[in-house]
Amino acid sequence: MEAKHIVLPTAHILMVKPARFGINADTLEDNAFIHSAMDQTEAVHERAADEFYRMVRTLRERGIHVEVFEDVDGAGSPDAVFPNNWVSFHADGTVVLYPMMSPIRRRERRADILQRLKERYDIRRTIHLEHFERAEKYLEGTGSMVLDRTNKIAFASLSRRTHPDVLRYFAEIMGYEVQLFRVQDRQGRPIYHTNVLMAVGSDFVVVCSQCIVDRQERKRILTRIEQTGREIVDIDFDQLEHFVGNVIELRSSDGTHYLVLSQTALRHLKPAQREVFERGGRQLLPVDIGTIEALGGGSARCMIAEIFCPPTI
Repeated sequence: MEAKHIVLPTAHILMVKPARFGINADTLEDNAFIHSAMDQTEAVHERAADEFYRMVRTLRERGIHVEVFEDVDGAGSPDAVFPNNWVSFHADGTVVLYPMMSPIRRRERRADILQRLKERYDIRRTIHLEHFERAEKYLEGTGSMVLDRTNKIAFASLSRRTHPDVLRYFAEIMGYEVQLFRVQDRQGRPIYHTNVLMAVGSDFVVVCSQCIVDRQERKRILTRIEQTGREIVDIDFDQLEHFVGNVIELRSSDGTHYLVLSQTALRHLKPAQREVFERGGRQLLPVDIGTIEALGGGSARCMIAEIFCPPTI
């Protein structure tokens, strides 16, 4: 039997500072994590900018390489701080560009960012999925999909932003198995992105199984996770709503593994879950991003686009 290629968490990531952070009216309807009553003033934008730079500094101090770009002032998107929705980077040198539901967010796809990264990473091909926007079919990157890169499985929950046709097209090109399922929050509403209810780590998978409405689908997903050999960290609705599902494992230049999560998520961890996350010397790395969470409706994982293309410098 051919040995499985273990894909370690990456030590290289992309982050984008928004030029004008705030609520995106295009996404407000289906993103229940946004607190629309929060005041949107210049001071709020400045707080979000401070949170962004503190997070970048925290990651860099731990030896994680952060590629930082600024959004285009005057033509940008209030959600530009979430680049994982428009691009993904893969170990074979592939970059994938994704179809976005919000017309405003389509401005986030930046050729200049990719050109700069080509100077630093071995990028060999770019796959364009943007044409699906003409048919109103969307797949918002590693927000719509949670990728098990070792076992080549794309876990995805159906929503307005995750269309099965685009998902299967991605899977065929990239050689992934599709695990598609339906989810609802505790109010019975669809959940906008898979990565707020699920995260794949090196030896664990976070999932809010309560969200998977069909019992057979729930059993299928949990069984498939177990088959990968990872431990299931099952979170409840309260933890889901406080971004415990929106975490990401990264690796430093010295090989230390970190689980990056928000202070909000950290406060809602249970002791047994924390034990799993800290197993094998992995360290929790909390970041204070309360303003970004409240107005953007996304947390730490959403702010990070992992770069798996090999660095060349």
